[in-house]
Amino acid sequence: MLLLTKINRVMQIGAALAMFAIIGVTLYDVILGALTGRPVSGVYDIVETCLAFVIYLSVPEIFRTEGNIRIDLIDFALPTPVLRVVILFGRVLTLAFALLIAIAIVAPFRDAIVFGDAKFETGIPVWFIWLPILAGSFMAVLAAIAVLLWPSHDARIQKD
Repeated sequence: MLLLTKINRVMQIGAALAMFAIIGVTLYDVILGALTGRPVSGVYDIVETCLAFVIYLSVPEIFRTEGNIRIDLIDFALPTPVLRVVILFGRVLTLAFALLIAIAIVAPFRDAIVFGDAKFETGIPVWFIWLPILAGSFMAVLAAIAVLLWPSHDARIQKD
């Protein structure tokens, strides 16, 4: 679990750097656009690419800490044994979702490599955008498995 935590930390740093790049490029575009009256070419492609990094490099940590969005409407009304079953069911569904996503992205990633498409304005290869999606999806599966095997390690689910 410690190795998974370290890998997720590196992925979070990558997501933060991508978010910094989005902010920087957008700011550059707005300022230069205001000064020259013309938008900067390629900003959309860069933001789109970095957005994939931000989202998919963050998902494994969310699954590992069970920080998913949830609504605790009935948690306090359920008896503790029933709540444990509901939480276990949620963890199994999280794993199933992560597996489904990880399996579903393999074919588009392969297609991006085979066809060699690139972004029009910047020339960024489309397969490059699929790298964080692939890495994040498979790490999300590992994180969901880790939560099932060691549920109390980093979980934030509590019943007061």
